[in-house]
Amino acid sequence: FNGGIIMAIYYGDGSNSDSGNGRCIQRQIASTNTHTARSNNAGWSSLGGLSINITPKQNNHKILIEAQVPVSTYHNSGGAGAEMYINRSVGGSNTSVWEGMVKGRSDSNDHVMASCSIIHLDNPQTTSTITYTLYGRECHGNTQADFNGTPSGSNFGSNQTYTATLLVTEVAT
Repeated sequence: FNGGIIMAIYYGDGSNSDSGNGRCIQRQIASTNTHTARSNNAGWSSLGGLSINITPKQNNHKILIEAQVPVSTYHNSGGAGAEMYINRSVGGSNTSVWEGMVKGRSDSNDHVMASCSIIHLDNPQTTSTITYTLYGRECHGNTQADFNGTPSGSNFGSNQTYTATLLVTEVAT
């Protein structure tokens, strides 16, 4: 940043950040072992450690959002499900930019484990700081969803630690 002018990034091959579409401008990553449990349709909760700030260099750049989140659902005799969404916050204005669901069915004693992969290309059209936060909830009532937790069921062994990751990349367009 030089006197209010955004300057290009120059690379060793002679190209620069203004020379074409698809170039990665900047990347931010959050990774966590924090466990978030939601039960009985108790509402949305931010998933601990899965929030990132990024300030785009130009308002026509897009933000590629990628996440990998272990999710365990439990119900003692039927289906269970977990919902997630990604919130984009800019200057106090909030927008859901992605939503998804993980469904599972369990027997009387075990959790059903899934790994949720998220890829979304967002078009925020701003140069203000953006906060992306992943939220989750249990969605059926009388069940449980564990985000990034160690399942307690007998199918999973012991002493496992799961890690969730959220990655945002500014891409020139």
